[in-house]
Amino acid sequence: MKRAKKILMPGLLLGIIAAVYWEIWFKGFVPLPADGLTGMYFPWLDFKWGYQVGVPVKNSLLSDAFGQFFVWKKIAIDYLMRGQMPLWNPYTFSGTPLLATFHSAALFPANILMFLGNKGWSLYIFCSTAAAAIAMYLFLGNHVKSQWAKAAGSLVFAFGGLMTTWVEFGTGVWAAAGLPWVMWCIDEYVLKGKRKFMAGAAAGLGAIGLAGQVQIFTYVVPLVLIYALWRKAKMTGVVLACVLGAALAGIQLVPTWGLYSQSIRGQDRYIEKFDWGLSPWGQIIRWWAADFFGNHVTGNDYSRVGYHEYSSFWGTLSIPLILALLFSKKKKGVNFFLMLWSGIVLLAYNNPVSRALYQTGLPLLTYSIATRLFFVMALAAGGLAAYGIENLEDRDFRKKTGIAAVILIFVTIAASSGVEEAWRITAVRNSVIPIAILGTWILLVFVGGKKRVAWGLVVLLLLAPDLGRYFRKYNPFVPARLVFPVTGTINYLIDNAGKGRIARQYGPVMPPNTWAYYGLSGVEGYDPMRLLSYNRFFHLAENQPVLSAAGRYSELGSVNLKYWDALGIKYYLTVKEPDLDHSPQAKELMQAGWKEVNREGRTLILENPGSTHKGFFVVRTKGVINDNEAAAILEVKDFDPRTEAVITGPVNRDWSDGVINNWEERGGRVDARVSGGAGGSFLVVANGYDTGWKAKVDGQQVEVKQTDIGFQGVEVPEGVHILQMRYWPDEVTAGAAVTGIGLMGVVGIWLIKNPIV
Repeated sequence: MKRAKKILMPGLLLGIIAAVYWEIWFKGFVPLPADGLTGMYFPWLDFKWGYQVGVPVKNSLLSDAFGQFFVWKKIAIDYLMRGQMPLWNPYTFSGTPLLATFHSAALFPANILMFLGNKGWSLYIFCSTAAAAIAMYLFLGNHVKSQWAKAAGSLVFAFGGLMTTWVEFGTGVWAAAGLPWVMWCIDEYVLKGKRKFMAGAAAGLGAIGLAGQVQIFTYVVPLVLIYALWRKAKMTGVVLACVLGAALAGIQLVPTWGLYSQSIRGQDRYIEKFDWGLSPWGQIIRWWAADFFGNHVTGNDYSRVGYHEYSSFWGTLSIPLILALLFSKKKKGVNFFLMLWSGIVLLAYNNPVSRALYQTGLPLLTYSIATRLFFVMALAAGGLAAYGIENLEDRDFRKKTGIAAVILIFVTIAASSGVEEAWRITAVRNSVIPIAILGTWILLVFVGGKKRVAWGLVVLLLLAPDLGRYFRKYNPFVPARLVFPVTGTINYLIDNAGKGRIARQYGPVMPPNTWAYYGLSGVEGYDPMRLLSYNRFFHLAENQPVLSAAGRYSELGSVNLKYWDALGIKYYLTVKEPDLDHSPQAKELMQAGWKEVNREGRTLILENPGSTHKGFFVVRTKGVINDNEAAAILEVKDFDPRTEAVITGPVNRDWSDGVINNWEERGGRVDARVSGGAGGSFLVVANGYDTGWKAKVDGQQVEVKQTDIGFQGVEVPEGVHILQMRYWPDEVTAGAAVTGIGLMGVVGIWLIKNPIV
């Protein structure tokens, strides 16, 4: 009986979450914004996919879900199914690191669900929310006694703020879910002194490090140490758990650190354009009124900051509970959560302290939007809500929550009246639900306050639909048929692209990275950790200076034919609207001899008659010592990358032409049979340059030279030879060793007889 009672509330909690995800179970829908893919971009836009006038798009802000995270998972799983490490992405940026980019979460344990295809993705997303809720429920068990309080606090954590807006990306929620687990392990270690809980904490930290959200991992380690000090835990064990947790994630962290110095990350000024993502103070009203400034989904978002990154809704009823705690006798746990809440407000909202911190440019902490701290704020919100619910048996405390609710109603009405007239109706309309919830609570507290009420149940009944509505309104669930369907255009590319690459008209055709799902290689892409060297070379293909500002996107908006040839572009996708002329880029290509080879609806494919192979020989090389010297040569109008190359190193000479007899490329492997001319030849491998590439000619190690800043190059001796190239950075070997040490350490903690002191 006791056992049944213990699982009853967690079962109810999972039931509520399953109900929010109901379309997975009853319709077979997928929590992925693929409606944006098929309803906004060609070639899918040429079809209606079962709808009367085309696919309705719910939330275009979530395009990264299908443009990055889902595609990266697909590539990683393809590698793992072949029994290979998912190290290299050959499909975007002419080849770029996959594992080391971190956001791919290529080795996250829950990826095993992805072996089930689209159903696996649905389970993967559902389980992230479920894991967050259950971990929080466990953690709150050491803070509050009320089952209702634990359940409600867990829902606030699992659905609050970015835990909703980021859920379909498949990284942040999983990473955040590990935080309450680690803190629960610390609690249990303090209460029971058993070493297995430090092993559990290390495992949780390792999972966070593999989950694909480096900012959360950055926040978690110091937070765990602070919490352990506050709990007066034996710090030797906690520090050891943190070290072993980081070690467990070594297979991810070490390659990422190795990529960092080669990536754009240190030069990317993306977040500075948005004041480092520091939230304006007026956004606080979103704590209880999620859509006060409108919602992108309903097309009435009038906020000057984006909904996706700045949403900080914790459930309308959570806020009066939290405010009442400020003016009540506080338990020890309340103080911790209040300090955590206050610290995040200080660091995530725009003020002199937060601005000074982000202007320092501290690695990891300041390279991403400040409001990512809202993942941690969700923990504080859930904890405070739980404590507030447990205090509801106290009549004076209930009155304080009622007074707080009255104040929030007046603040909401006053704020609505201050909105400019064009948007006032939106603010008023979107304030109705939060005001109704607050009004209901006021009636319950002051009218029914003398009656015996299961207050925890009442709060749960008000909070669960409120948070569920917030989640359901923002996140699309789509029919499985919309998840990367195949069209005639795509089939043509799959059948004919071969060893060539594709490019597409900037804007309406195939958003960045999406072609990778079909195994098509492209020269463009989007990745916040992409290689700086390729970024610089790519500038030439779009007629920009080599040393132009680094960016996470590379998309061809203009034509430079000789560099397009060098990139190996075989096909160009463009859109031709009826009765309208071709795009300027398509016209220029057709004038240069590119031919239309396929047309489906409004989508055309143009073929490059001068397309090079992914590998080609040049007859002249010029040596340089840095990118500045290389840029000066590459930008000369007469320089032709199809016949000459710039090499980092002293390689000024002419070469005989060579021949590629056979070329096989798959993932991070190139196997070729090549013939060098008299005196030797120089082979340009038109794949993105990364120091992790190794090459052998006839089994003998040879140097992979940085060529044209962004490509690879290999010297081929005279005669016929076997060339083998492999992508295996030294950091992968080192990271695997670190992970192995971490595993042995965790097992050791579990097995040793003496307690950690």
